[in-house]
Amino acid sequence: MGIFHRKPNIEKLKGKRDVEGLFKALYDQKVRYDAIQALSEIAKMASVDLSIREEACWAIAKGLKVSEDPFLCYIAAGFLKSLYDELPEELSNLKKDLKKVVGGKSQLGKIIREFEKVVMGR
Repeated sequence: MGIFHRKPNIEKLKGKRDVEGLFKALYDQKVRYDAIQALSEIAKMASVDLSIREEACWAIAKGLKVSEDPFLCYIAAGFLKSLYDELPEELSNLKKDLKKVVGGKSQLGKIIREFEKVVMGR
């Protein structure tokens, strides 16, 4: 069981742009994939304040670094890799900081390839 006493409502957290709540939901096995999807959607929303988008990116990166779930790492790496190309210029410093944490786009590609090779037999 995760840190929640009951299953977190991902749609409600996403609607509130509750990045911290969504990050906590990454520890709940039943909703972690929905949580990372919601974080990715928030990070990509042009209508959301840049600071919230940046928080969402960091939550995904932290999820990638702390997770022992290879599939969650694969999903997080895929989202972060796509975000590298989609983030606005205003968040260019975030790209540099993320590179320090997750190793940049090439390292994310390596995580994705390793997962596909080991788990998916590609």
